[in-house]
Amino acid sequence: MHYYRIATRLFSSQRALDAGRVEFVQATPADLPQIVDMCVEGFSAIEPHLKAWKIGKEARPLFELIGANALKHRFSYKLIEQDSQELVGFRLFSLGRRDDPELQLDGMKLHPGVLGLAGMLDYLKKESFAQLPHINKLIRREITFVVPELQRKGIANRLAHHGLDFPSLKADGVQGLISEASSLANQELLRKKGYRLIAQVPQSYYDRHGIKLHDGTTTIKAYFKDIED
Repeated sequence: MHYYRIATRLFSSQRALDAGRVEFVQATPADLPQIVDMCVEGFSAIEPHLKAWKIGKEARPLFELIGANALKHRFSYKLIEQDSQELVGFRLFSLGRRDDPELQLDGMKLHPGVLGLAGMLDYLKKESFAQLPHINKLIRREITFVVPELQRKGIANRLAHHGLDFPSLKADGVQGLISEASSLANQELLRKKGYRLIAQVPQSYYDRHGIKLHDGTTTIKAYFKDIED
């Protein structure tokens, strides 16, 4: 089993990374520990809700659930910088169905913010299927993260649909792609990729809990792209 080093520039300044030397490698369940570590150390620092709640390691159980579910399928990728062999990002995609259960957090002692975020995600999943009565099976875009040094270099754009064979997915009964996007940059990327807004967490939730997001967005929004588009 080969373990990649997690990019040290999450913690300190090292040799510059080259966006042109990043390889997309299909992720497997064996990659879960490293991906979860990167979620805790990197993704938590930039995701607007976790940043607002000052949540880092407290979100590990949520990341473990999301990651384990995504890595059961063939749609997730890790990003490896070829020269350093460092893990510099990942993309978690899962397969979603209308009758999927809610996130199984019962019995866990979790930070109130983690429970709040999980509740928002479950709300959006239900509301999205309510807005898409003809949809029963889809690809769910869970978490995408690229280390800060490689952001705004086109990697997230290249990664958005990498490895997805739309005709094959259609033949397997997949009807579209969906993403609950919490950051303004992610929401803008999805719009440019042809996704349409179908649901969002009510602003009243944020007002009631005093949640203020740092990046210009106001709420988590769900976006959908029909596989025929």
